[in-house]
This record gives sequence, C-alpha cells and structure tokens, in this order.
Amino acid sequence: LKYPKIRFSLDGCEILLQRAGQRAKFPGSLNVTDGGPFGDNTWYGRIVDGKFQPSRSSTDQVVEFLERFSANPEDVAAEYGQNSGCCCFCNRQLTDDVSVELGYGPVCAKRYGLTRKVAAAAV
Repeated sequence: LKYPKIRFSLDGCEILLQRAGQRAKFPGSLNVTDGGPFGDNTWYGRIVDGKFQPSRSSTDQVVEFLERFSANPEDVAAEYGQNSGCCCFCNRQLTDDVSVELGYGPVCAKRYGLTRKVAAAAV
C-alpha cells in the first residue's frame, strides 16, 4: 500500500493521517489534516520519525488525539468504529458486528495486512 490513509472524526473535528509522497518536502512523513482537498484543507502538521510537528492550525484536541492514537492505535480505531459505525481507513459504513468492534471492515483489514485480527475476533 503506497499511500495509506487513516480517518477519524472527533466532535466535528475531522482528522486525516496520510503518508507524504516522494516529491514532498518531507517524503514518507505523515501529514495530519482535516481531510479537505489540497489547498482547501486545514493542515495540522506532520509526523516525522514518530514526533508530531504541529502547524499554527493545530489544536489541543488534535494533539491529544494523536497522543492517544500513538499509545494504542487498535483501541482508538475500535472506539471510532463503535462510536461512528464507520471504517477508520475508508470511512464506509461498517456492516457487521466484528467490523464495528474492530473499527475497520474485512476489505481494509486485508488491504492493511490486518486479516488475522478480523479472523481472530470472528472466532
């Protein structure tokens, strides 16, 4: 997967984590935005070598979320799926209990190499 994306929505604050391309100023870093189209989005900052470099647009809510997500991504993804009913990767509606419990569906699980998690939870 060349350019993975992870999406979350927190009390009306959209957060998208997306890998920067090879031509970016910081290739391979993770850009943190509100998910809007390029040029019309709010850029919260970037993650380089595991450290968040906030922009002026960043908020305490974004920083706190990133700290929680960094500490336990599986739990944060599951919490998002349970609260929103949507996949944290593609944002589509989750249609079965296992997917809602995990926070992502079977297609995204396979795409991101998480199929064992889905299979283990289904048993």
